[in-house]
Amino acid sequence: MAAPNITFISDMDVTRDDLTFKLRVINLWHQMSFYNKYEIWSIEMILLDEHGNKIQAMVSKQNLYRFKNAVKDGMTFYIKGLNFAALKTAVLSLIHPQDTFVDVMGLVVAIAEIQQGHPEKSKHKLNIRIQDANGLQLHVNLWG
Repeated sequence: MAAPNITFISDMDVTRDDLTFKLRVINLWHQMSFYNKYEIWSIEMILLDEHGNKIQAMVSKQNLYRFKNAVKDGMTFYIKGLNFAALKTAVLSLIHPQDTFVDVMGLVVAIAEIQQGHPEKSKHKLNIRIQDANGLQLHVNLWG
């Protein structure tokens, strides 16, 4: 079988669905349900192409049964027919030096269970949701 014509992440065209990518999974984790810490909500991945470009990908809940046992950390695969979607939640990105602190005034309206990271590392993650006086809600990940 001939090698497919590979498209690199930097050449991605969201209007086409006939592109083939060769990607390696460099980081993979399960996003657990906000309401049930034992239920997988999605599979999240950081993918790397041969030029060193990275992209984040997600396998949604309705496709978990197809990919849950097939995708592993470190594996390389060809993928064709990707679906692209706009990020539905607003992401506020602030560039500031490491020694800058930001105070956020709000009410904590939801707290998830603490998620343990990799068993060999002592990292933990806590997802919370806060709401300001205008009703704007912000999802916050606390790491430690």
